[in-house]
Amino acid sequence: MQRLTLATRQQLKLARSWLEIDLDRLLDNLRFIRSTQEGTKALTAVVKANAYGHGARVIAKTMAEAGLVERFAVATAQEAAEIAELGLNLPIEVLSLTSPAYYPELFEHGIIPIIARYQEAEALADLARARGHVLTCHLALDSGMGRIGLAVDDASEQSFSEARAILSLEGLDIEAYMTHFPMADLEAADVETLAAYERFEDFCRRLDRSDGRARLRHCSNSAFCLRHASKTLDLYRPGLILYGLLPDACEKFSPGLSPIAAFKTEVVHVKEVPAGTTVSYGASYRSPVREKIATLACGYADGYARSFGNRARVHLSTGEALPVVGRVCMDACMVSANLESLISVSDEVLLFGDEGTSLAELATYDSTIVYELACRISPRVPRVYFKNQKLYAIERAQQEIEFF
Repeated sequence: MQRLTLATRQQLKLARSWLEIDLDRLLDNLRFIRSTQEGTKALTAVVKANAYGHGARVIAKTMAEAGLVERFAVATAQEAAEIAELGLNLPIEVLSLTSPAYYPELFEHGIIPIIARYQEAEALADLARARGHVLTCHLALDSGMGRIGLAVDDASEQSFSEARAILSLEGLDIEAYMTHFPMADLEAADVETLAAYERFEDFCRRLDRSDGRARLRHCSNSAFCLRHASKTLDLYRPGLILYGLLPDACEKFSPGLSPIAAFKTEVVHVKEVPAGTTVSYGASYRSPVREKIATLACGYADGYARSFGNRARVHLSTGEALPVVGRVCMDACMVSANLESLISVSDEVLLFGDEGTSLAELATYDSTIVYELACRISPRVPRVYFKNQKLYAIERAQQEIEFF
C-alpha cells in the first residue's frame, strides 16, 4: 500500500489521526473466504457498525463492484438505508429487530427485516397489505443465544405453532430462517454448537414440511464459517473476517486472511525532559532518566483507549517502537524515546497495523475483543482508502466521500 508523504498528508488535511484501509486486501480476504465454501452458497457480507469501523459505504461498494458478494447484512434500518442508497442492487438484511418507527424504510428501500415473534409479524403484514406490497422477511430462531427469536429447544411446540402462524400471514414472504451461535469460536464448545446446529436444522425441516415450501437457512458467523465450513447452509454471514480480523481460536483456519486497516497519527510536539518528570493525568508515569517525550495527536475520543497508557507501543515509519507513557488523554497521548531517537514533529506514527502492534494485542490491554476496538474508531477519524496500491478515496465525518 502506498505510503502517504508528509506533503500529501498536509494537502489532504490529514492533520491528526486517520485510518488507512487496503481494499486490495479486502478483496483478497473475500476470495479466501469464498474458497472455503462449496456449492452455490451465497455470501452475505456483514457491514454493520460502519463495516466494523472501516467505513460501510466504500467497503460495500468495493465488494459489490468486484462481484464477490451476493447480499449485505446490517444491524439497523438506518444502516440498511445507507447501503441501499448506494444503488448496488443487492438484498440487504437487518440482523437486529426493527422498531416500528422505521417500518416505512423497509418498504421504501426493499430492506429485509428479521421477525422474532407473531406480534411484530402481524404488524408488518398489516402494513404490507395496506401498501399493496409483499415484504420479504427472515424468521429468527433461538438455538441457544438467548437474544431474539423463537426457541428451538426440545420443548418448542409453542414456538413451532407461532412460527407456522407467521408463515401463513398474507403480506409477508418468509424467505429464510436464521439463527446465531454464541460459542462458535470456542473449540471446547464444539459439541454444544453442533447440537444447536442440529436443533436448528430439525426445526427448519419441520416448518418446511408443514407448508410444503423449502426456505433458505443461515446460521454462520465468522467463526462458524472458518471452523465448520461444510455446515454453512444456503447463506453464510462473514463479518469480522472480511476485515482480516479473527475471532478467538480461529488462527489455524485463516491462512488467507490479512488485516485491512492501519490506524495512524502524527507527532505534534517533542521535548527533552529530565529524570523525574511526570507525564499526563494522575502522574502515572515518571521519567526514569533524561529522555524525549513526544505528544501524538490521538486520544480516546479518536478510538485509542485510555487503558493503553503505560502498556501499548507505537511504531515510527523507521520501525522504531516507542512505549505509550502516562494515561491516554481524550485528544492526545504521549510516548517516550531515548535521547538518540530522531523522532520529530509531523512524523507518521503507527498505532496499530500489521507492521506494528496488532489490534488483538491492544485488546488484551483493554480486557476486550478486537470487534469492540475496531468499532470504537471515531467518526472524526478520516478513513483513507487505497486500491490497486494507490490512493482511492477519503471519507470524513458528515461529508461526501472524495474519490481520486
